[in-house]
Amino acid sequence: ADNGYILPRRTTTLTLKQQRRLVKAVRTAQRMSLIPYQWRLQDYQAMPLMDPLQWMVDRLTDQVKEQKDRRASAMLQVMMDRYPELNFSRFLADKKRLKTMAEEQAARTDS
Repeated sequence: ADNGYILPRRTTTLTLKQQRRLVKAVRTAQRMSLIPYQWRLQDYQAMPLMDPLQWMVDRLTDQVKEQKDRRASAMLQVMMDRYPELNFSRFLADKKRLKTMAEEQAARTDS
């Protein structure tokens, strides 16, 4: 699948033998480092299999965590106000972690 997962047989409609061969081939390619374990398509190439807004929240959260992207953080803040029913737990946990790290660093510099 686009997200790096191996899809189940009911989705791929492969026979049991074909599905096992597919899984074995993918695992071998991963071990040989031909296919990365955490591989993802670019945003413009992927089609979300979930709620598109939740997919956007997840992708923006990844950008904030990996690249410290302030624009993505601002977009998430707006989305939190506009769509409170979405799951922002990963973003909020990362925000809390960064805040505690900043407080600890400030405490070290003060002492």
